Amino acid sequence: MSMIGLGTTFEIGSATIGNIVSITPPSGERGKVDITNMDSTQKEYLAGLVDYGDAEIMVLYDATTAATLAAKLAPDAEAEEMVITYPDGATHSWTGYVSGIEWECPVEDKMTTKIKVTVGEDLVFAAAT
Repeated sequence: MSMIGLGTTFEIGSATIGNIVSITPPSGERGKVDITNMDSTQKEYLAGLVDYGDAEIMVLYDATTAATLAAKLAPDAEAEEMVITYPDGATHSWTGYVSGIEWECPVEDKMTTKIKVTVGEDLVFAAAT
């Protein structure tokens, strides 16, 4: 079923982030381990670990939200549960941390904050029931 993203939400810990403009969910890439040796007749590989990378959430600038998110970049900030909930009820969830924040202040357009969150462990996609 095709759908638009309107109504998608993002939560960090117990806080739901508002005024979302766009979300790029995490995506995975499996590493490969080269085990080619002098007896090989072609390149040989073992499957490596999966790296789910980062998710990016673009929100309209809001000073309170920006300050809250900036505090999550502190060296002593703890990993938190992250959840993207799609309009049909499906979810991506993981434990991770805020790894970057960028602000944009164009002359004649909306001010935004881009939040980068890194998947630390346990990325799970749950289909809507």
